[in-house]
Amino acid sequence: VPHEANGYVTASQLNVRSGPGFHQPVIGTLWRGEHVTLLGRDSRSQWLQVRLSNYAKGWVAARYVNSSVPVWQLPITEVGMPEPPANYTGYVTTPTLNVRSGPGFNFWIVDRLGQGQSVTVYGRDVSGRWYKVGLPNGASGWVAARYVRIDVPVYEMKTLES
Repeated sequence: VPHEANGYVTASQLNVRSGPGFHQPVIGTLWRGEHVTLLGRDSRSQWLQVRLSNYAKGWVAARYVNSSVPVWQLPITEVGMPEPPANYTGYVTTPTLNVRSGPGFNFWIVDRLGQGQSVTVYGRDVSGRWYKVGLPNGASGWVAARYVRIDVPVYEMKTLES
């Protein structure tokens, strides 16, 4: 997960607010083409926390900023946000799911899971296409995310290194 990224303003004029939301007080203004450091986002990726050239921090509407990384890859920095749970429970949705030694089809198959089997999901890779899961035997491995049903948006999950 990038700790920060770069962005530039695409609106002719962009209000900087004290928090994520149009109801928050305006604390500054940015202009089209102005560069900002992106520190984080709110949980719905609609607001970005930015550091201004004077090192002050504020929030801007994400749709008016072009980011050097996908916005959902930025950490959630919203004040008062609960920490994401340590783990999630997912369910296999395909007859046979290969468990691999890393996040990709090029990694070794280390186990197989059956349809409907529950797994502990520890997090995702940067792309969001692979989940690291705990296996019934206590080992762990990686599975293709599209074959696991989980009741949480992928962008809210912790990003893990392989």
